[in-house]
Amino acid sequence: MSELRGLPDEILVEILSKLPIKTLILCASTCKCLLSFITTPSFIVSHIQRVGHNNPFIFLKYYTHGINKHYFSLHPDDDSFNGDFCLIDMPVTYDCHVNNGCLLNVVGSCNGVICLSNAPCKCHYSNNIFLWNPSIRKSILLPRANNVSTDVWIGLGFGFDSLTNDFKVVRLVYYKCPVTLNFKGPGIVEVYSLRSNSWRVVESFMPKYQIHELGFSQCFVRGALHWVGWSGSGKGVIVVFSVENELFGEIKMPLCSENGDSEHGVLMKVGKCGDKLALIRTISGSNIWSVWVMREYGKVESWTATCNLDFPDRYPKPMAFGFRKSEEVVVFVTDETFSDRDRMHLMLLVSRSGVVIKVLGMVDARSSSLYMDTYFESLALFTEGRPMFDNKFQGYNPLLLK
Repeated sequence: MSELRGLPDEILVEILSKLPIKTLILCASTCKCLLSFITTPSFIVSHIQRVGHNNPFIFLKYYTHGINKHYFSLHPDDDSFNGDFCLIDMPVTYDCHVNNGCLLNVVGSCNGVICLSNAPCKCHYSNNIFLWNPSIRKSILLPRANNVSTDVWIGLGFGFDSLTNDFKVVRLVYYKCPVTLNFKGPGIVEVYSLRSNSWRVVESFMPKYQIHELGFSQCFVRGALHWVGWSGSGKGVIVVFSVENELFGEIKMPLCSENGDSEHGVLMKVGKCGDKLALIRTISGSNIWSVWVMREYGKVESWTATCNLDFPDRYPKPMAFGFRKSEEVVVFVTDETFSDRDRMHLMLLVSRSGVVIKVLGMVDARSSSLYMDTYFESLALFTEGRPMFDNKFQGYNPLLLK
């Protein structure tokens, strides 16, 4: 090992960045010099680019009300993908019954780290946030944010600042109007930096849009966070927040999607198709479901309808939760003969042209708990995170930890 450490850094990067995570962890456990080298932010990013992006996983999370349990699982996104997921341990033990009915939600996944939170929910102020790397079984509990109140509504985003090699969590805080009791905007923006392990208020003007389904529909693409937003007139737009310069912007939707919102029967969700921005559009009470992909980022004219599906009458609520690297779509189709707390979902694999390739399986889950995304293994949080079930986390607010 000492001879290996004597090599130039560029040669070390070339050799070590081709190794899988498990091999790197073994190396780190036998040589302190290699440990310090492979846990540098620059090497971690290099490893993700060389190995992680070539070996993606499909990440699935859902909650079953009947047994009050969250499930997390992974499956390689390769030719063996058939709907059989390998269950992985949660970083926390979470009981919805003692947390005011709040589910443990996935905010997003980026560079091998998954962001979890129990907000937004009915208890808007309850907002515990975790960063979790399941590939190395380490997690970190974020410190409490600055603006915590019973009269706020929280929207969240999670991304990576490539300029500073830093993970960031973005918190959109909306305050309640004392007269109408509705939540009003613009609010304030708070940003958590893993490097500083602290929150700060960002002096960036928040657009006057209602962020649709706060916290549940966001994606990180091309260095920026994206949410679906609606104006008071019902016109839709994609709200953009650059993680690097911490400024807001907006991207126009396809013309067919600009008007209408969930109150008018049209439901929009943003997603990530490879490295491209995607928009999933469903119409309430109908069987119509479509996916749009922005082929050239920032160019409205490059929006392309890739999938258009018309499901059987028994399944009027199709939900798209993830894209494979081949741009095939994994869709959960809801059987409405069951209640939301006891509902079966068919998991379908749909081609780019909108043809159902096969039924992957069935999941017993609460509809609002389903989440699917692409996941890449990485060494992120190796030095910052604590081993899962570390006793030092016990007793923090309503999360119950092993």
